Amino acid sequence: MRQACQTIGCVFVEIGGLAKVESNYARSERTFAHGGVAAHPGDKGMQGIADALLKAVTRQATLGQRNGERAARP
Repeated sequence: MRQACQTIGCVFVEIGGLAKVESNYARSERTFAHGGVAAHPGDKGMQGIADALLKAVTRQATLGQRNGERAARP
């Protein structure tokens, strides 16, 4: 994924480190009968993902402004 992002000029956001912290998983918040559900991020993990994405977006916007780019309009 990192290489694909570099190839097409996108931003890659590394969140793999979140998987190394047990408290980021849903199973750390409560018991789930389904193992797949338990292996998904819980609230803390989702917050970590959101923080990483916001940091990347903010960094790109700051770099763009420094380079004289205009912010994208919706």
